[in-house]
Amino acid sequence: MFFKRRILLLCIIFCTFLLMNGIPADVISDRLITENDFILSQNPLNTTAWEYRALIFFNAGDYPDAINATQKALSLQPDSEFAWHILGTSWGNLGYYDRANEAFDKSLALGQADAGQWNKKGVALSKLNRYTDAIASFHKAVSLDPRYATAWNNLGVTQFNHGEYDAALASFDRAHQIDPDELLFLTNKAQTYRFKGDINAAEDTIKIITAKDPLCIPGMFISGDVAFLKENYDYAYTQYTNGLRTLQKGTAWYFTGDTKTRITKDMDPVTSYYESLAENINFTESWDKTTIIDYKLHRYSDTLVSYDQLLVIEPDYDIAKKNQAISALHSGRYETARTLLSQVIKDNQTDPSLIAGLALATAHQGDYLGSLEIMKHAVLADPDSGYIWGIKGDIYALYAQYDDAIESYEKSLALENNNDIRFSLSEVLFQKGDYAGSVIHHIRGCIGI
Repeated sequence: MFFKRRILLLCIIFCTFLLMNGIPADVISDRLITENDFILSQNPLNTTAWEYRALIFFNAGDYPDAINATQKALSLQPDSEFAWHILGTSWGNLGYYDRANEAFDKSLALGQADAGQWNKKGVALSKLNRYTDAIASFHKAVSLDPRYATAWNNLGVTQFNHGEYDAALASFDRAHQIDPDELLFLTNKAQTYRFKGDINAAEDTIKIITAKDPLCIPGMFISGDVAFLKENYDYAYTQYTNGLRTLQKGTAWYFTGDTKTRITKDMDPVTSYYESLAENINFTESWDKTTIIDYKLHRYSDTLVSYDQLLVIEPDYDIAKKNQAISALHSGRYETARTLLSQVIKDNQTDPSLIAGLALATAHQGDYLGSLEIMKHAVLADPDSGYIWGIKGDIYALYAQYDDAIESYEKSLALENNNDIRFSLSEVLFQKGDYAGSVIHHIRGCIGI
């Protein structure tokens, strides 16, 4: 008999271990919903069960069903701070920030208005572009909890979006001082420096990020931007390419929030214990299902308070792709440039400078007539662009059509003064034997007149 009990006990332990470690999340959610169905079948007016049902759906990422369950709970108990909190977060995750803001207002009015709730309200307001109100909410959050790094960061992002770059940098510094391991604070800081025009400070910040994590995707994009602005096209191309490739693989980065604070992750491993209890109800003795739900709900409530959404200054991917293509062209990767420019033009046919770049890449690939045909479209689209006429001159010069090249360069300079074009004109004049003209334009290029 003792042996049989030991075997039974071992089986229970083994099954519990499997439940804690081997059941997929969707299976767990289905089983928890089945358990919840049973409770609601006993009492359809059980507010706690409806709140828990909403939370099961929320943790599974099924926000519409979470909203439906929460609204049912609120119809039974309109003053449930917890339900309003779930409702606001669910609406926020679906992108309905106006509805999220209304729910957070209800939650704040009913509860103790902790720093976390003020932060969530600030996120909703920031997403609605109500920056002044959002800044006030984040200030309230950090006044309640001065070491709330996420709220300091979110304050900085909102200040950035409001054009308050110096204030944003100060907020990012506070966030970084509190949590020096969170690289997103530094990438936001680097982005702010870049938009402020302090390229050297942006570059210095990127070096810190790269030293800590060479695979930090936002760091790759920002370093690409900095290199592009400094006309270091070879490095810019490499960084843009690395960033876009890594982004396509979906590794290391989640642009709409920080996954480290997701409830489903915060719940481990304690949640597994509760889930095993739910699956092994027969062995809980005096614990009935309602008691387990109340106990689990308390645990979920604690973690819901810690759930944050981390605002991020996201890279502009369209600009990154455009700059990647231009960097490929200027770094001599003509075949790659031709492919990338063709794709970018397909996505954005309104930019004649890209069409001109495609013409130049085509010329370098040996298709002179094809390049001139493409160039016609660029000139027709923007006949007053000095840049486009300069590219046309480059194509003629590449094929030793010096008279046509000189005419195009002079047209370019008549539209806008550009030192690089003067140097190109100087070189063509030298090839034509006009040494005096070559020297004059070279000197003018050097002194910038």
